[in-house]
Amino acid sequence: MNLCGCDCGRYTNQGKQFIKGHNLRVLEKPWNKNLTKEIDERVAQCAQKLRTRVLSPSQFCACNECGLHTKPGNKYINGHNHRGILRIPVKILYQFLEPLWP
Repeated sequence: MNLCGCDCGRYTNQGKQFIKGHNLRVLEKPWNKNLTKEIDERVAQCAQKLRTRVLSPSQFCACNECGLHTKPGNKYINGHNHRGILRIPVKILYQFLEPLWP
């Protein structure tokens, strides 16, 4: 067992350098590289797009099975995007299509 690379004094699992999440403690640069919308034009444009984003109104779920309304901006209710799709295992699909290929 090794000591965690962030110098917290705790032991890590076999073959690991850090405890989960402790690798973020040793990063020298922040994720945004100290850029703000006042300093960098690209960050300002991105922030403006997020502020002015228009969500589509609530609509019926596109699964066409439940008849429920979605949240604004969504096409499906969570988990309904796979309803009605025929799922055939790849192994069976290849067995069916193999005689058709030259």
